[in-house]
Amino acid sequence: MAQPGLQEKLYHALRDDFLAGAFPAGTKINLRRYTRRYSASMTPVREAAFRLVGEQLFEPHPQSGFRIYLPAAAELHALYAWNGQHLLAALHGTHPSVLHDILRPFRAQKSGDVQSCYDDTVGLGLVTRAGELFRAIGMATGNKEYALRIEAANHRLHYLRLAETRLFKDYARELDRLVKGDNNDVENNVRRRILTYHRRRIEQVGPILQLAQSSGQP
Repeated sequence: MAQPGLQEKLYHALRDDFLAGAFPAGTKINLRRYTRRYSASMTPVREAAFRLVGEQLFEPHPQSGFRIYLPAAAELHALYAWNGQHLLAALHGTHPSVLHDILRPFRAQKSGDVQSCYDDTVGLGLVTRAGELFRAIGMATGNKEYALRIEAANHRLHYLRLAETRLFKDYARELDRLVKGDNNDVENNVRRRILTYHRRRIEQVGPILQLAQSSGQP
């Protein structure tokens, strides 16, 4: 039997590496390195991987084992639409003064700051910034269910967003526009930008998936 807490450590290690973009899309994930790193048998490693299957981050590899889960086009279309609608609902439930407060630190951190922090992993830094912004919008409602659902969508969209940074050359400026300071009617201004952000991706589902599937590291 696995020692108490071992599977939890393995689960977080796999998820952290997932969010670091460490797994090439389409290829089998090397689980052996986790058995060596944590002096564990393969059983608790597989159990941790199956938890990520349940979260739709991993899927079974056709030749056994696991790989990154990438949705079909119709599913990605629906996921983008769902994420956008969820964020709009969160905005509707947030007082304008609270929205101003949660946007302030994102306005202070311009895209150039993110790029300088991440050096050769600029795309990962920008995707992380987008996820943090959307999660903050969920948390601003005061209803933790929004934050939990938005965070789950952040994870499911993570490798697709990495592909987006290669498709949309203005990705960094797009994030800056999302949090642009408007003193009047902040909710409607942010709402309009979130709609535009998601419509753009829904229109480009095919190229986004193609980039994610064709790259060794999306």
